[in-house]
Amino acid sequence: VTWAPPSALRKIDLILLDEANQYEDQEWEHFFSSVKEQPHSPYVVLVADFQQLQPVVSGGLCQKFCEKMQTVELKTVYRTADGQHLVFLNRIREQQPSRAMLEEYFADRHWHHRSLEDCVRIGKQLGEQAGIPFTWLTVTNAGASEVCRAALGLEGIDDAALASGYLSDPAAKSDLRILAQPGLIIRLTRSLDKARGFVNGALAVICESLRGNAIFTARLLGTGNMVLVHPMHDKEFGTFLPCCYGYATTIRRAQGADMYHGCMYFNQKKRAAARGYGYVGASRFKSRAGCYLYGKLRRSDFLPVGEDLG
Repeated sequence: VTWAPPSALRKIDLILLDEANQYEDQEWEHFFSSVKEQPHSPYVVLVADFQQLQPVVSGGLCQKFCEKMQTVELKTVYRTADGQHLVFLNRIREQQPSRAMLEEYFADRHWHHRSLEDCVRIGKQLGEQAGIPFTWLTVTNAGASEVCRAALGLEGIDDAALASGYLSDPAAKSDLRILAQPGLIIRLTRSLDKARGFVNGALAVICESLRGNAIFTARLLGTGNMVLVHPMHDKEFGTFLPCCYGYATTIRRAQGADMYHGCMYFNQKKRAAARGYGYVGASRFKSRAGCYLYGKLRRSDFLPVGEDLG
């Protein structure tokens, strides 16, 4: 996020901070200092769930401030009406689940004796049957790229073909170049036209190439609106397309999203995912039937945020 001077807030009367639980201590100190310097005392509202993902480097300062603020607690806002799914989420939110609980919950939706390529193929078929993309959630950007590469392989795209593609958004931290091939799914990475839905995180399917891999049209999967994707220039990253492939994303980037179905892939081989990843990943999905797991089943991937109470 580009740093703005405190004077930039002087025309703002209301400041709403979403996902405040992810504030790094240093960024929170900068923000708090800026607000204190405002002569008009803007009204500040924070929205946070401290049982979800914590800051990457250091956190806790924002939570301490929240504990001293006037608070409104929301207890009944759920993205699912599936009773079994809701019971599972409420349990793993506070306590590390037993292996038996995880085995019972995922049952035949735990893919562990198949290759990643086979499972990506199955996910694609499920998406086609439902008419809704099947999205993979991973722990790292490398894992998301691994899934996207497997998905592109199903379209007959190999590494040689990818080498001729256009540079994707470096902020997405994907090493896969973009090919303007009709039918491929992309994820937009910049908010360039909010009115039409060209916003960070939106999924779209490529429709037609207008100039090689550099300029093409895409249809937003959420609204059906057509958008034009073309290169943009950034002082930090240079020239690139404001998108990446949309078959997978990290659990951290997916926080706040609602998904019909998809698969969690804890791709870190030598260590478990950080606390909260299991709960946040599973809670993205609207039902138990739509929540899949690929790879080893490890209780340590489902540790809740904070001290383990179970």
